[in-house]
This record gives sequence, C-alpha cells and structure tokens, in this order.
Amino acid sequence: MFRSATTIAAAMALLTASQAQAAATTCMTQVEVRGMVAYIMPSAMGALIERCRPALKSDAAMLTRGPQIVSELQAGQSAAFPMARSAFAKFSGADNKATADLFRTMPESTLRPIIEGAMSNELVANVQVKNCADIDRVFGTLQPLPASNFVDLITQVLTIAAREDHKLPICAD
Repeated sequence: MFRSATTIAAAMALLTASQAQAAATTCMTQVEVRGMVAYIMPSAMGALIERCRPALKSDAAMLTRGPQIVSELQAGQSAAFPMARSAFAKFSGADNKATADLFRTMPESTLRPIIEGAMSNELVANVQVKNCADIDRVFGTLQPLPASNFVDLITQVLTIAAREDHKLPICAD
C-alpha cells in the first residue's frame, strides 16, 4: 500500500513539475542537467520515433538511424541516473521540500519507470504529427553525431533557454 501511494505521489509530482516555478536558491547544475537529459533521451527519442512513424517515409533518418541512437543513448542511461535523480528532485521539489525528499529517497526501481514514462509522454505529447518531417530533417542533419553529442546539444539548448524561461531552474555558469 505504501509503495503504491509513494508511486502515485511521485508520478503526480513529476507530472506537475513542468509547471513549478523554481526558488531562486535551488537550481540544477550543468552536470545534473546533462544527467537528466542523458537519462530521459532514450525514452523520449523512442516515443518521438513512434509518434512520427506514420507521418514519415520509410527512409526517414529518424526511422533508419533513430533506433541506433536510442540504443546508444540507452547504454549511458544507468550511469546518468544519479545526476538525473538529483536534477528531478530539484526541479520537482522547487516549491515543496517533501516532494524533493521523495525523489531523493524513493527506491530507484520505483522511480525510474515513473520518470521515464511521465517525462517521455510530457515531451512528446506536444509534438504535432504535421511537424514530424521537419523534425526528421533536423535529425538527419545531426545524424552523423554520436549519441553523447545529442545529449550535449539538448543540454546546451536547455541551458540557454533557462536564461529567459525561469521554469527550468538551471544554475548560471
């Protein structure tokens, strides 16, 4: 019962985290942001490929190279989890210490599927299928990059965006 209640509470906190306003004193470091990106990208990329599959030609970069990138990203996913956990605790608990503590103390086996599922769905839900061809062209341009460069690129984009959009509590360099 407690495990189910904890899981539900964590899922609710994670799903509302994107709306949280960060306290000025709590921010994610660059290492934590990179860990968060590295951890969530395999699931998000896989979900994006599936969302766009019906709208893409069979030779689309996302369909031909995407699964390999997802596999490469998955190889680093477990190593990224400790930093991702720390980032999610700060991001989700910016307004609520109890939520942050929940993310820090919840067993990894419970927390990992919650983070992966909720964040992948949140990120891909706003992708309109009509934009998939454009997304594929951008992916195709980046295609020669190794998976770690995709992580670095997304980390930098988030960091730059956070300078103006304070919903992402990323520490200034």
